[in-house]
Amino acid sequence: MATVGEALTQAAQCQAEGSAAEAEMLYRAILDQFPDLPEALNGLGIALFGQGERAAGAALVQAATAKSPSEPVFHSNAVEMLVALNRPLEAASHLERIIALLPEPAPDLIGRLGQLLLGDPTRTDEAIAILERALALGCDDVYLFAELAGVYSEAGRFEESIATYRKGLARHPDAAWMFSNMLVTIMMVSTYSARQVFEAHLEFGEAYEPLFRGRIKPHRNSPDPNRVLRIGYLSPNFRGHILMMNILPVLREHDRSKVSVHVFAHVPEPDSVTRKVMEACDDFVFIHKMDDDAVADLVREREIDILVHPMGHWADNRLLVFARKPAPIQVNYTCNSPTMGMRSFDYMFVDRWLDFDDSLQEFAVETLYRLEHGFVTTEYAIAPRIAPPPCLENGHVTFGSFNNPAKLSDKTLTLWTRVMAMVPNARLLIKGGKIDTPGFADHLRARVARFGIDPSRLSLLGHMGSYEDHLLAHNQVDIFLDSLPFGGGRTTEDAIWMGCPVVTLVGPELHGRNTANRHLRLGTPELCAHGEDDYVAICAALAADPERLSFYRANLRDIWLRSSLTDYRTHADDLERAYRDIWQLWCAEQRP
Repeated sequence: MATVGEALTQAAQCQAEGSAAEAEMLYRAILDQFPDLPEALNGLGIALFGQGERAAGAALVQAATAKSPSEPVFHSNAVEMLVALNRPLEAASHLERIIALLPEPAPDLIGRLGQLLLGDPTRTDEAIAILERALALGCDDVYLFAELAGVYSEAGRFEESIATYRKGLARHPDAAWMFSNMLVTIMMVSTYSARQVFEAHLEFGEAYEPLFRGRIKPHRNSPDPNRVLRIGYLSPNFRGHILMMNILPVLREHDRSKVSVHVFAHVPEPDSVTRKVMEACDDFVFIHKMDDDAVADLVREREIDILVHPMGHWADNRLLVFARKPAPIQVNYTCNSPTMGMRSFDYMFVDRWLDFDDSLQEFAVETLYRLEHGFVTTEYAIAPRIAPPPCLENGHVTFGSFNNPAKLSDKTLTLWTRVMAMVPNARLLIKGGKIDTPGFADHLRARVARFGIDPSRLSLLGHMGSYEDHLLAHNQVDIFLDSLPFGGGRTTEDAIWMGCPVVTLVGPELHGRNTANRHLRLGTPELCAHGEDDYVAICAALAADPERLSFYRANLRDIWLRSSLTDYRTHADDLERAYRDIWQLWCAEQRP
């Protein structure tokens, strides 16, 4: 008869050979005799986890750690299983135990602990301190630099965020995705001028484009100026994402006698929107498993005439595909970044409302092309009830911001402080993400206090249960305050849809003009300030004019519905005209 040790060895061997079911039977037999044996609990947990009974497997491994709390292997198994089950805080508790058992600090483990603790908003400050310690001890995980920089940005610690990105890039210069993350942060920092933002984007192009010039191959596209054009759209957002909801109707409206539509989707987890995109295009390819060289070769093989990038420097942007110049013409579309900073992009589409003063070309590498009728946005599927301005009942005005809290730059808070001083009985409601959780809330209250706003005048709202709840929350606000230098996008549109005026300071940067773009399109230019004093004055005048607030409440949604903001057919015509114009210019350049 086998001893317990021999039985454990036999079960472990079955496991190593991939016979999880046989290992399970052996471990169960051992536990029948020794129900508290930690090695058997751990082994059975691994066997069950491997067979798909993941929650049960993790529970058994956790039971093993309880029986043998000083065994780091059991805790390590628990960490991996709990992370896979998206239970980061439980995983963190086991990782803390592993770290405590080690004779010397382990920078990589300490860094991972910090990453796990970021899942608990009440421990954000602790997580930051742990991440900082890991880097100080020599952890060189590229994702650790990025995560610490990201959480700094969320907390409004922008300079520290950029400095951390810079340190990470010094160690990992090939991490173009991290450089893109840094550029998004730089767009939110009020200490950077429009020129400095442009120069930072140029730095991206200068860092990465030279690496791929040797991989640029001749294009085989026929230079016929009048044929049907093959238009490629490449993005990670061909899924349930707000940007895709703007673009999907345009894909449907494209005139197939003028263009064919080819989609290159970096989408690991397709959804119902992905399926609608597949139905709306002529050719659809998933590219998330392909490297940049393979994607560039595919675009070239499909003889795409114009390759369009509709998202800027945001996550999973695949910009290095464009650095390989797989299409003769490449376009930056939807204005999510002021420029790509890459000379492999030929054009950037804008409109006359964004570039009303002909100034944006100064801050773009691409040649600007103005769309005649402007950009479009998503149609609203729901229209919640619009309540009267809350000041009529409250006896005081409530200012609000539902923008990404990372956009609350120092300049934004300085300006809002002036607004609150001009309207001394007003309150300020800020909504977004985890902002109402203790860690974030305490930090924000302390930050606004430093700028001179009494924290007792501040109310915070976090993530809402549904989009309808989010829209209904606008009924708590009289006047929305736009952020700067990076203003609102969809949040501005939501406010207008709910009848709320949004006061904006028109910036020199493209990303500081999105709200103004909407106002100029809708015929409400009086909400656009052209200086800080003007911004404060507009806010104060509105706060003193409840009749005007009631007018906006009653009319903004109807104004929106009568506008061209959801005229997808006209926008598709604009795009097709633009594509034809730039294609004919390219064809002319190919003549001997």
